[in-house]
Amino acid sequence: MTERAADASGHEPWERLRVDHGSGVPMWVQLKTQLEYVIATGAVPTGTRLPSVRALSGHLGVAIDTIRQAYDELGKTGLVVTQRGAGTFTTLPESVGSDAASPDMTWARADTAVADLVRAGAPPHEAARAMAQRLALLRRGIDVVFVGVAASSARYASLISAQAASDFGPVRPVALEDLRTGPGEPSLGEATYAISLAFHAREVERLLADRPVRVLTLMSRLEEGLLTGLPQHDGRPPVMVARPETRPIYADLLTAQRPDLTDLPFANDSDPDAVAAALRQTDVVLHTSAAAGLVRSLARPGHTLVELTHVPHEKSLHQLIQVLRTDRELMLDLQRLHISTS
Repeated sequence: MTERAADASGHEPWERLRVDHGSGVPMWVQLKTQLEYVIATGAVPTGTRLPSVRALSGHLGVAIDTIRQAYDELGKTGLVVTQRGAGTFTTLPESVGSDAASPDMTWARADTAVADLVRAGAPPHEAARAMAQRLALLRRGIDVVFVGVAASSARYASLISAQAASDFGPVRPVALEDLRTGPGEPSLGEATYAISLAFHAREVERLLADRPVRVLTLMSRLEEGLLTGLPQHDGRPPVMVARPETRPIYADLLTAQRPDLTDLPFANDSDPDAVAAALRQTDVVLHTSAAAGLVRSLARPGHTLVELTHVPHEKSLHQLIQVLRTDRELMLDLQRLHISTS
């Protein structure tokens, strides 16, 4: 990746201009974005002469046409004017409250913020959602939902609310099954935060990719003593019934409480025939809350059924609440700024 700086003028703002030859963003766009920010933020007074096309081309190591295109596009926004034989000059009115200045300043600053995120490696869709979510805080405030399977979402929402309701109000449950099929959209309401367990975090991120929502991951642990009375198996190990994508996480939760429960036979909870076959080979079934109905319908009287109920991990919940508190301070700062400038 090659990056070159401009020192084509004695003006400090021009010395800070950069182009990244390996970023994939057209170089004229990079240059235009930086110049918009310099001009719109008042870093140079109105009437300041920009470096000549030839001088800036030489110092940045880019084609003259690249510089010319950036200047031409700036001219279309009204930020600069080119006078034949004299050069290109800034024209943004110096009054911050000017009607003519405001739209250009808004776009210039937005361009710069987006460019900074992209340069830092943020995928464009993530950068867009981060900015949208921060601005949504101004209008909606902190509105938190818990997204999880229907069998446990209300329980988790209640547990989190018990710790955080005094700060942020009650956490509302949203069924992941509804989001997968579409009807869950209304239950999201004006949510600006969605808490999800590690089991489902990636899926929730994908399902909410087009909404200004920050997804926070909560770690969990099995309920204390859940497996204490489970006997040692003698050639017929317990069977785990869960979704394939959640199997590794449940395996970790199990071994954290019972190190001997490793490499257990597994049955996919979306395949009733496979679950029925697995139950014929065991006396003990360890199953998720989502699979509880299926397992009970297939189990015989001699089976021991253990629902793998889990609760928030205390340290993870504490960290999550701290994130929300920090964001609340940001929200208040944004609201104060908005009021003071409106």
